[in-house]
Amino acid sequence: MLGVAAIVVLIEAWTGEGRILRRVVSLRPDIVAWVGRTAITRAQVERIMHEQCWLEGRDPRSFDAGQLAAARRTALDRCIDDELLLVDADRAGVEVAEAVVDERLRRFALRFETPSAMGGALREQGIRDESELRRLLAAQLRIEARAAELADAQAVVGDDEAIAFYNGHLDALTTPERVRVRHVFAATREALSDSARKKLEAAKRDLDAGLADFASLAAKHSDDPATKDRGGELGWMTRHRLPADFADAVFALPIGAPALVRTRIGWHLAEVTARLPREQRSFEQARDEVVAALVADKRHHAAAILRDRLRHDADGRVLVFPQRLDLPPVPGS
Repeated sequence: MLGVAAIVVLIEAWTGEGRILRRVVSLRPDIVAWVGRTAITRAQVERIMHEQCWLEGRDPRSFDAGQLAAARRTALDRCIDDELLLVDADRAGVEVAEAVVDERLRRFALRFETPSAMGGALREQGIRDESELRRLLAAQLRIEARAAELADAQAVVGDDEAIAFYNGHLDALTTPERVRVRHVFAATREALSDSARKKLEAAKRDLDAGLADFASLAAKHSDDPATKDRGGELGWMTRHRLPADFADAVFALPIGAPALVRTRIGWHLAEVTARLPREQRSFEQARDEVVAALVADKRHHAAAILRDRLRHDADGRVLVFPQRLDLPPVPGS
C-alpha cells in the first residue's frame, strides 16, 4: 500500500483539471488529500481517528505529538482506501437496502441518551444533520459489502487446509477445565464490608447445619439479581469467564465444600457442584472454530491485497498534502 507520507501524483499531469484543483486546494486549507474527484478534509480524518481510538479503547488526548501524527496518518490511509473502495462499489453496482441503513442508524443512535446529544456530537464531528449521517452510514455499508464480496470470494477453506491448521494448533483447540458453580453474593460498599461478611457467615452456618438449602439462601440474601431466583446458579464456567479474583478462589475449591470468598466487589458464599477436566477436542468438534479462524485470516489477507490493487488502479489520481495533516482542524470544517 502506498503511504501518505509522500505526494503520489503530480497535479500538473491532470491537464485542465490540475489548474482547477490547484485553485480549489489553495482556497481550502482543510483539504488534506484528493481522491479522484473527491476531497478528504482534516475533519474527516479526525472523525475516523477518534472512531478508531474509541474502538481500541484509547484516548487521543493522551497521545504525544508523534503518536497523534501516526494516528492521523493511519486514519487518512483509511479515508483514502474507503473512497477508492466506494468508487469500486459504484462500478460494481453494489447497493444496500434502506432497512439495513435504518438498522445501522438505529444502532448508532443508541450511543446517545437523547437526540439532542446525538445532534451535538454530530456537529462536533463536522456532520451537519441526521440526513448527512445517513448518507455516510449508507456509504460505509456499501464499502463493507463490497469488501466482504471481494474477500469472501477468496476465503474458501478446504478440508486438507483445515486439518493441517488443527494439527498445528492442538494446544489452543482444547476445552479448558470447567466448574459448575453457584453463589450467594453480598455486595460491599467500603464500611459495609464487615456487615456483608457476617451476613454470609451466618448463612453458611445455616447451610452447614441443614437449617436452609443453598437455593433458599440465595433467594433471601443474594445481591445478584441474575442468579438469586435460580438457586444462585452461575452454571458451567471456565476461568476466563469469571473475574480473576473469583476464579482463583473458585477453581481451588473441592466439590461440595461451600466457602466464603472475598473479591473486590463483595463477599460470596460459593460452592463448586461439579468439575470437568481440560480435554482435547476432536477435529470434528473444533471444525467450525478452525474454519472461522482460517476464513478471518484469508479475509484479512484479501483485504490487504484489495487495498493495494485499488491504490495501483487509481492510476495516480490520489494526491496527499502531508504538511497539512498535523495541523489542528480548521474551525467549522
